[in-house]
Amino acid sequence: MSAVIDSLPEISAVEPSSAASRAGLLPGDRIVSVNGVSPRDILEWHRLVESDVVDLQVARGRESLDLVVERLPGEPFGASVSSAVFDRIHTCDNHCEFCFIYQLPKGMRQSLYLKDDDYRLSFLFGNFTTLTRFTEADLERVLDERLSPLYVSIHAVDPNVRSEMLRNNRGGFSLRWLRLMLDNGINARAQIVLCPGVNDGDILDSTLCGLLEQFPELESIAIVPLGLSRYNPESRMRVHTPEEAAQTISRQLRLRNLGGIIIIDFIDMQSEDHKKQVLTALQRNLDKDHAKTKITEVSALGLVEMTRKRTRESLEHILCEPCSTCGGRGVLKTSESICLEIFREIIRVVRQYNVQQIMVLASEQVVEMLLDEEADMLAELESFLNIGIKIRAEAEYNQEHYDVVLL
Repeated sequence: MSAVIDSLPEISAVEPSSAASRAGLLPGDRIVSVNGVSPRDILEWHRLVESDVVDLQVARGRESLDLVVERLPGEPFGASVSSAVFDRIHTCDNHCEFCFIYQLPKGMRQSLYLKDDDYRLSFLFGNFTTLTRFTEADLERVLDERLSPLYVSIHAVDPNVRSEMLRNNRGGFSLRWLRLMLDNGINARAQIVLCPGVNDGDILDSTLCGLLEQFPELESIAIVPLGLSRYNPESRMRVHTPEEAAQTISRQLRLRNLGGIIIIDFIDMQSEDHKKQVLTALQRNLDKDHAKTKITEVSALGLVEMTRKRTRESLEHILCEPCSTCGGRGVLKTSESICLEIFREIIRVVRQYNVQQIMVLASEQVVEMLLDEEADMLAELESFLNIGIKIRAEAEYNQEHYDVVLL
């Protein structure tokens, strides 16, 4: 894929005695190409310099140099670059009423006014993307390079509400990219910027139910109350009242049936009057809750501790069951780890029983690794133990399931 490189990546540091240092690479050198490829960003840079032999075309002042970096086994490349993106950042073409960029005063440094909507910065730094500028090529790269997790701004799942909030017609259908990424194992974390009178109340309930129904794989959903500066140009935007904040909190506690010890963080709330108003409104709304609740005063850090006794199973327990593959742990051992376990089990079995031949039954992923990356180790094991080892893939086995069978 071709790319327009706005600025050549510049070497910011070179580790002494590293592979890059031995090749003569210096801080300040600008990288024209790596193994014949002009890297678009730091992700591609890291992938390209992982080779044992790296051919660099370097611009040093007015000179053009060709350097060859040869790495020893396991040795890092030994040089870092000064920026994360070398081609054009995917800028944001939404025009959200609540955008904090529009609320900045004039006369600040130019970089503060840059609105990005770039999935690469989402992966690298946790920037939120609306996916309105996401493309098929972007999806292909995210899946190929497993760029996970990504951070996605939802705001609303209703296409009309989301398009209106982003002031961008593509906002109504850009969440299809999120569905495709989740379908392919990419993790995502969502945020909702909560704007009073726009996407709160019934719309918020509809959004949360929609997320649960359409995107249940989301790792987390953060609801962020709208923040305004004195430079806000939008008349419709306003901060939440204490009553609205308390209603939203108590409503979500009931809707999600949260129980146990709950910490509520009233960020940057300095006014004692505001703290009392919020606490009073919260207590008034919690009095409507059928579950037993107890709340404390606002602490010096702006935290309110409360307890809530759950009266029924949580939504997660009602709608979900533990994963049959990982047993609810949320993680699986890698194919490489399973291969090592199989090798140890083979050695144990051969030492315990007088056998000449064994059969290993495992998942397709593990069998593929045994016959490819671990083929040399498998051959050495056969020679060392003086046995024959047969391998067979079982389609119904999950990644952690294997059997070593005596023949």
